[in-house]
Amino acid sequence: MEQINKTRGFRAPYGNSNAGLFEKYELFCHDLGRKWRIRILCTLAYGMEMRYVELKNALSPITHKILSDELAKLTDLGLINRRECGGVPVKVVYSLSGSGEELLYHFSRFADWIDAISA
Repeated sequence: MEQINKTRGFRAPYGNSNAGLFEKYELFCHDLGRKWRIRILCTLAYGMEMRYVELKNALSPITHKILSDELAKLTDLGLINRRECGGVPVKVVYSLSGSGEELLYHFSRFADWIDAISA
């Protein structure tokens, strides 16, 4: 049952508690809080489309296993696009999805907020 939290003006999905907000935050931190995920997203923001080896070089000392696992997870989350181009061997390029670009925009605003309160 959804109720309005009168002191803050937002809707809490589970009665009067903020449990829904905290659960979403915990899921977000679990999915994106890994060491390399944000770095991969930021690297793609500057490189537009990048091949696997370009990402590997830009993110040194990341291992091949970690990079391939993290790229797969970020693709599953819908934050990056994986596109195969023809050829032998097959050329694969990665880029930010619309959701990934939006996420980085919000991270940028969050970083601005941190700078403002730290000054």
